[in-house]
Amino acid sequence: MAEDTKYLSWAEIRRHGRDNTESRWVVLDDVVYDITSWAKKHPGGSQLILHYAGQDISEPFEAFHPDTQKSRKFLVGRKVGELQPSERKIPETIRDFRELRSRVEDMGYMEPNQVFFFLWYLHIAVLNYGGFAILVYYGWTPLALLSAMAVMTIAQVQAGWLQHDFGHLSASSSVTVNHALHYLTMPFLKGSMANWWNHNHYQHHAKPNIIRKDPDTRLDFLFVVGELMPKRVALDKNHHQLPYDWQHWYFSFTLPPLLFPTFFWYQSHKNFFKAPWGDRIACICFYLQFFPITMYAFGGFWKSFLFHFILRMSESIWFVWVAQSNHVPMKIQDDPDTDWVTLQLGATCNIDGTWFNTWFTGHLNYQIEHHLFPRMPRHNLSKIQPLVRSLCKKHGLEYISKGLIEAFIDILRSLKRSGRIWAEAYDSLLKCEM
Repeated sequence: MAEDTKYLSWAEIRRHGRDNTESRWVVLDDVVYDITSWAKKHPGGSQLILHYAGQDISEPFEAFHPDTQKSRKFLVGRKVGELQPSERKIPETIRDFRELRSRVEDMGYMEPNQVFFFLWYLHIAVLNYGGFAILVYYGWTPLALLSAMAVMTIAQVQAGWLQHDFGHLSASSSVTVNHALHYLTMPFLKGSMANWWNHNHYQHHAKPNIIRKDPDTRLDFLFVVGELMPKRVALDKNHHQLPYDWQHWYFSFTLPPLLFPTFFWYQSHKNFFKAPWGDRIACICFYLQFFPITMYAFGGFWKSFLFHFILRMSESIWFVWVAQSNHVPMKIQDDPDTDWVTLQLGATCNIDGTWFNTWFTGHLNYQIEHHLFPRMPRHNLSKIQPLVRSLCKKHGLEYISKGLIEAFIDILRSLKRSGRIWAEAYDSLLKCEM
């Protein structure tokens, strides 16, 4: 005789959230699963799924997994019960979003144009190895250095946008092919670990701009962002205090040029020996290309090292201004446990879709569409923009799109505003202690 179904309330489920280290549950399509012991085995990393402990994972589960039936097999035997029928309330935004998702799939917008991705990879490879050829032929001369730096910076940035496609499994219907292409781009062309990128970037997509959950909000060693973080840092006596009210001035000279050649390089390589073997081999191949070729061209290691460092700085400046413009000016908050659509719209904004903006940002100027449909091939994001705008208009959700320069300026405005909040909170603390 089959066991009676155990029905659970949201109040009970939330008691098994992330902070409960003894027991962690998630809800998928009204079924409650215990992921306590399995989280460490989660292919996307334990942090990603634990961010949703005590919550409904139905929408991110659908968004991140191309084969949901296969992924559900990992949850077999972990069922705890089901959500109380009286509490099974699907928000109207999610009902309409699911209809939109079905419509988008029927229109074929989740299908990649593989010629597009092949040509994109090809032009990156031509630029990258063309830069090497310039250096080998002309050596350590001003014009050669500037020319090679220019074309290789473009190649590195565009490779960064392309590896993003492969990491999101959007270039092929085969997960294996996407992973292989990811290795041929992130570690092989750029010298960074694909596994590290996946682990961090998927957390960002799962909980964008959520303090303690989105890795991109962990900036308080140099910056405070949003409205909550400045106050908390100011009132935390154990936290170092910088002149955050000046952060909009020192931002341009710190994070953009130094993120890639210092912090990201360290973060990417510190777990090198824990990465998949394909990731490690491809990364080693990058260094076996870059340094022997540049050392031959320059006649020594230190010139080669300096060129590599400046190349990473150039790439970092480009990347940081683009990446931060989509999120820093938006709402940065504690986890509100709200629906997928509302969460993504509150944390993302677009940059207007001119041809230059689209090329310059690797189609990530359509950030709203990308966050709602992270597996959608980038060449289709602009096609669904009118549909997403209609969804937002119907549900009173703000759809923000701005020019490229305005988006960059908004980063500084946001930092200035957050710095002022920190200064006011810190001054109040000092007055109370006097």
